[in-house]
Amino acid sequence: MAAPDGVEGESAPHQLWDVRRRERAEAPRQMLPFLWAEDALQYLVAVSLMVIAGAVLVHTVTDLFKADRTFAEAVPNVINSVLFVVIILELFGTVISHFRSGEFQLRPFLVIGIISGVRHILTVGAQATFGGKTEQAANSSEFSHTMIEFGVNVGIVIGLVLALVLVTRYRADQKE
Repeated sequence: MAAPDGVEGESAPHQLWDVRRRERAEAPRQMLPFLWAEDALQYLVAVSLMVIAGAVLVHTVTDLFKADRTFAEAVPNVINSVLFVVIILELFGTVISHFRSGEFQLRPFLVIGIISGVRHILTVGAQATFGGKTEQAANSSEFSHTMIEFGVNVGIVIGLVLALVLVTRYRADQKE
């Protein structure tokens, strides 16, 4: 049996996992199969996320060294893929957090949104830089479209960063 909260020597992570154990102990008996099924599905999601992240990373590294493309052509895909792996790892962290606390967490999704916006900005920028765009194409409506994409993504990232700051401050105020 777990030691009561506040007992010296008990770590905070251990206390967080105890939240899930207490939830199981307090649940009606007929709900236990559903709670165990939920846990099993979340474990499967966590394992799937790690497998996907590993597969994308391996594919990215092998794709980088393919002889049929130049380094400049491969860079946008590498940036895109590596940041995609970071997003998957953030999702994995969110699943693990849910196991620990049993609560929905907003902060990881804001971080994922910020990473996704930055990923898109970097990918579009890398494609514009390394993509071999001709000067004629740079003067066309494609350039205007690219600049609008940049502006919208920068606005989204700024909005999400502001939301993250507000959530972080709110949590700090709640703890005081």
